[in-house]
Amino acid sequence: MDLVARSVCGETKDLTAAPLMYLATDWDSSLVAPYAVTANQLGHEAPEVSPWRLNLINTYTFDHGAIKGLFVGGAFREEAGRIIGYHFSSTFVNSISSDPNYAGVISLTQGGLDVNDPYRGKNDWHIDAWVGYSRKLTRSIDWRFSSIAVASVNATIW
Repeated sequence: MDLVARSVCGETKDLTAAPLMYLATDWDSSLVAPYAVTANQLGHEAPEVSPWRLNLINTYTFDHGAIKGLFVGGAFREEAGRIIGYHFSSTFVNSISSDPNYAGVISLTQGGLDVNDPYRGKNDWHIDAWVGYSRKLTRSIDWRFSSIAVASVNATIW
């Protein structure tokens, strides 16, 4: 009886020879390695989260003259670069490599993703602008019409 496994990408593996070898390899690369990176990140800066953010927002409303009720505004938003990955170091010691449950996992003893040496993305900044009109319809009803609102004026159009 032939026992064959077919992966999503069409790769086939003959499982009759050593089925546990394939299971152990997939287990180590699919579960243990990502777990090691997560364990190493404990106590470090969270990836994909900006460490700081700056928001400046202002709106000016004209309250007299021919353009009474017209308002214009703008905003500047900036965020620090996020961690987008980690450098690989062959000398990095994984935090779980001394755990007896993972001592036999070769990939954990041959270095790892060094959480002390991250890849950072660029600082991200945006400029927003808006213009509109507001008018008091009754004592309790204010009508506000924002005719043009452009987010990320500085964005590159693909």
